[in-house]
Amino acid sequence: MRRTTELHDELAAIAEVDPRWWLLAGSAAVAETVPPRASYMNSNAEPDGDTFIGIRSPEPPDRLADAIARAHAARAALRELDGQLPDQPLA
Repeated sequence: MRRTTELHDELAAIAEVDPRWWLLAGSAAVAETVPPRASYMNSNAEPDGDTFIGIRSPEPPDRLADAIARAHAARAALRELDGQLPDQPLA
């Protein structure tokens, strides 16, 4: 309950007070008590974090050719960015 109140107060400091903030604050407080899973992926928008955005797309006509093309694109992107991001050696 203490953490819920803290989170609610933080929300109220930056936004117009709404009774629904209690629901959001309570959900966040409960989520903080759940231990992280080893396979959980998150992003904190810091240089040592990463972002994953998935979208649905139609099945490619040739899955192997598509996989090879995507692998080549990923390699080119990694080579282009290598050494440019702080504390993230990519090669």
